[in-house]
Amino acid sequence: MKSRVILQSVLVLAALMGEYFSQELIQAVSFPKSILPENPYLRDVAWKALNYSPVLLITGVLFWRQLPFLLGLQHSVVRSFAIALLFTLPMFLTFPFFFAWNGELDGLTVYRGAFTAAVFEELAFRALIFGALYYGCGWRFLPAALPPAIIFGLEHLYQASDVTGAIFTFLLMFACAIWVSWLYVKWGNNLYIAIFLHLLMNFSWMLFEVSDGAMGGLVANLARLGTFAVSIIVTLHFTGRRLPAKAAVIASRSNECEKAYA
Repeated sequence: MKSRVILQSVLVLAALMGEYFSQELIQAVSFPKSILPENPYLRDVAWKALNYSPVLLITGVLFWRQLPFLLGLQHSVVRSFAIALLFTLPMFLTFPFFFAWNGELDGLTVYRGAFTAAVFEELAFRALIFGALYYGCGWRFLPAALPPAIIFGLEHLYQASDVTGAIFTFLLMFACAIWVSWLYVKWGNNLYIAIFLHLLMNFSWMLFEVSDGAMGGLVANLARLGTFAVSIIVTLHFTGRRLPAKAAVIASRSNECEKAYA
């Protein structure tokens, strides 16, 4: 059993590194982008699926029996959206008073930068990497959360224009990844909350002329800090201070998934 868990852990981490170097791998094999759909919406989904394919395929195959559990499919979509909206209210209520509306915003930009970005990043980093390491391989919370958080931070460095910005961006994205992993666990491996939270935060940032990158200014970061605070306070109020016992969560959620999809 121990050797099996070690092998699974190595393969999950290999999948994570495969995702990080996916652009280089795609270029190395001279992947013909011409075969991607011409429709920009479908093309975006196909391109992201290709980039995240190491995680989707390797981890998806390794833990295919646990996928309904890792994805938290038994949770209510509407309730999860309401929770995520509550968490992001500090941003939506602050930005209109300090930033102008983004008049150049269009549907495709929102689709790419908010919707598909949130779905693919949370599916890969939260459920199929962190969830696989934490629930599937039995890692403790912080060791399981660190690898995807580091890669998540590194993948957002392109938004920085200087060394200071790069350091701030990395630390911010790293902290966000740890935070959302904590929320995912505290709300009973609820991936919907993670996706909607990610989507709404990105959308609020795009809806107003806040910043070209993830760094932002004082007001933007205070509003973002407010979202962190509200989410933590509400989560602790409804779920308590301790992380749920993994064995109990796995048993109860697996039974719920079996009943929901029987």
